[in-house]
Amino acid sequence: MRIWKSTDKPIPDLAYGLPVQSLDEATLMLPEGAYTTFRTYNTDKAFHLRRHFDRLEESARLSKIRVRIRRKFLRLAIQWMIKEEGYVESRIRIVLDFSACGRVVYIFSEPFTVPKTEDYLNGVRAITIQHHRNNPKAKLTDFIDYASHKKAGLPDGVNEALMVDDGIILEGLSSNYFAVVNQEIRTAGEGVLHGITREMVIRGIEKLGLKVSYQPVREN
Repeated sequence: MRIWKSTDKPIPDLAYGLPVQSLDEATLMLPEGAYTTFRTYNTDKAFHLRRHFDRLEESARLSKIRVRIRRKFLRLAIQWMIKEEGYVESRIRIVLDFSACGRVVYIFSEPFTVPKTEDYLNGVRAITIQHHRNNPKAKLTDFIDYASHKKAGLPDGVNEALMVDDGIILEGLSSNYFAVVNQEIRTAGEGVLHGITREMVIRGIEKLGLKVSYQPVREN
């Protein structure tokens, strides 16, 4: 996987060529920092890219690092990378390097794939684990280290692990958690990452005329 370094120019530099197969593996080879992940539509379009930049800066601020991303150059670098990699659709990750005080941003991608049709129709298996994010408002790469080890140890046929804290189901290692209880859609309001995808799901639910309750679901 090729990892590109974006600083203050429209064409990024090749930082690493790593023998890894996934975004998570690549992330673990980089310095610690803040990260965000998104997919493309129609090859080179992305929803709410500005908000992804906002979250990177907010995650850095919560980690006592103040930085303003050079957004114009980063947008151009991402567009260049999409053309260079040539995927039909991409899953892209941006990592803001804390060791460089946020002046260096790494970008890399992999082909975007969707779950199998039968997974949508029949659902998938999940287990629960006792864990919570130390700082759920910040999206930091140290969580990927933890999540990767947990994912590697999932039993065969299990798709996800749901984090539970004090009996409350929070979220998955790489997914949001919503439940339908007595015809009510429920999800935890605190202790979870308030991500962009989660917000879009909530807006979609509300547009259907349904209500989301932030009363969390208990494991038992």
